[in-house]
Amino acid sequence: MKVFAFACGLVAMCRAATVDVPLMHLALDDGDGLGVYVNIGVGTPPQTVSVLLDSGSSTLGVAGPSTGGGAYPLCTSTGGYDDGTCVVGQYDPTSSSSAQALKGSTSPCKTPVDGDDFCGFAVEYGSGCCGMEGHLYNEVLTIGSLKATVSVGSITEVQEGFQEPPANGIMGVSANAGNCNTADFAAWESGSNERTCVPDAMATLLLNNGLDDFFGMCLGNPNVPGVLSLGGPNPNFYTGDIAYTSITPGTDYYSVNLQGVGINGNIMSSQVGQGPNIVDTGTAICQLNGPAYDALESANTKCSSDSDCMVTWSIEGICVNSYGLMQCQSGTCVIDTNELSRGEEMTIIGYSAIKYFYMVFDRTAMRVGFASRVGAGVCAASCDAYTESFGCQKAGCTWGGDSCSGEPSGGNSASGSTVSSSSCAAPVSDSYNDAAITPSTDDGYASDDAYGTDDTYTVPPTSQSSTADDDYYY
Repeated sequence: MKVFAFACGLVAMCRAATVDVPLMHLALDDGDGLGVYVNIGVGTPPQTVSVLLDSGSSTLGVAGPSTGGGAYPLCTSTGGYDDGTCVVGQYDPTSSSSAQALKGSTSPCKTPVDGDDFCGFAVEYGSGCCGMEGHLYNEVLTIGSLKATVSVGSITEVQEGFQEPPANGIMGVSANAGNCNTADFAAWESGSNERTCVPDAMATLLLNNGLDDFFGMCLGNPNVPGVLSLGGPNPNFYTGDIAYTSITPGTDYYSVNLQGVGINGNIMSSQVGQGPNIVDTGTAICQLNGPAYDALESANTKCSSDSDCMVTWSIEGICVNSYGLMQCQSGTCVIDTNELSRGEEMTIIGYSAIKYFYMVFDRTAMRVGFASRVGAGVCAASCDAYTESFGCQKAGCTWGGDSCSGEPSGGNSASGSTVSSSSCAAPVSDSYNDAAITPSTDDGYASDDAYGTDDTYTVPPTSQSSTADDDYYY
């Protein structure tokens, strides 16, 4: 695995090296998301389990051989792995020498189950669509070269729709490190206030290894793994500076202050909804609220290539331009509805908008960072960082029975998305008068300027108009 060591200044304290591990992507996209997952080791000796990284929760839960509720079978072939019909790995506390069940009668448990033999936990996601319940353990967690004793939920029951193969568990990495859960599904659904609160597993792992509660993501796709950098960003995967914006207080999500949207740096709508406005690696398609979506759809922005059609997100303190959400068709920018959808009030800056950035989630300073990947190295973890055969083979490495070796065949390459640590251009208020210019030739420039929607033949205006802040000449 790659370990990146930061240089130490003369007066600054040396901090521990960051650790790079493979970041996998779900093989299937059923419209509910395109999640990312990692392989972790649970127990002693480590039992490899693939777990979904969830930016909206804080609990680590892993399924085992006795998990009920219609849990998926273990993968035995590459075919099952790729078509989402099986899961990778499981955790059996009885096979671990370091497993310590949290008893119902001991602190911090407030949710005893089975008498006082266990401390129960339960989480339901979304609108009660799916969830997990089980018993809490203090157990050794291994990710890459990092190890720590953390709180682990051993899942005894899943609800239909909870598992997202090939992941066989979930690791919450939300902006809010609070990890408080009820005893079981019934208590969760009744709104019980009796909850057991235990430390967030990711934060415990990082802090106990001398790292900041901070991780970077160089995203891949279902066919090409990316890289998760634990403890900080890895500058091998980005160029220039990281542009940071603050996380909105009071939410579990990586919610940001979105102030407007537009095309190629020009903001066309500040009607971005009441929020939350979430940065989410696990949602495949971006979602804009109605007025903002309509503004992009009707902008009639002229173009010569897709690079002229980048969607601009004006986020507090930074300006983000996402490549691939709109396309240049017949000289005009149009929305790619496979990448950007029309929603209600919530805006989700999802995978399709951030896949070409290096993303940073800093839970210590409560901020999200974007960095350009243009000119940076290909995203690829080293072969020896893979702990199971399926991911090893997907990366183009060689699985040798219990270890992965060789050189990865490739990785996610950089593309045209850009970001700057400055505000985006505000909508222009013109001070000239287009109306004095008489149309004379048909060049199709301005169907939305002061002349009206039927104006398809104008010479390009040489001055601007107080009546048209939406024409082609900002």
